[in-house]
Amino acid sequence: MFKTIPDFFKRRLPARNETLLVLSLAAFLVFSWSLRTLFYQAPAFILSYNLWEILSIAAYMLAFALLETLLATLFTVVLAVILPAVLFRDGFACKASFALLAAAAISIHLQFVRPTSRRPTSCSSNWGAVSRSGWFPSC
Repeated sequence: MFKTIPDFFKRRLPARNETLLVLSLAAFLVFSWSLRTLFYQAPAFILSYNLWEILSIAAYMLAFALLETLLATLFTVVLAVILPAVLFRDGFACKASFALLAAAAISIHLQFVRPTSRRPTSCSSNWGAVSRSGWFPSC
């Protein structure tokens, strides 16, 4: 039984060179976004922290970017193992790259483009007027 399980995974895993292509794209996407965030926040870091703390923050951000890269690649490889070969393993580099680019576009949209909406309150306008007078706590 143990002989068949490694053979099963060996047959289901995508080729190593295709996996490395997907890993390199994931690394580019995640690390470029992490470095962009680091450079965007650099002026605030310079004003608030000393050099050692800034280097610590940068090391933490890049270590987390490495973890994100590995998890994104692992997710695509697991999809290639689980799904039928026709759907995801054949042409793995192209399909997984498209999935990673789509996930990056959705992430950018959720972070920047989507407007932040305020939660609807259950208070009517009369309650707001009364609460401003100090009789009732505001909602």
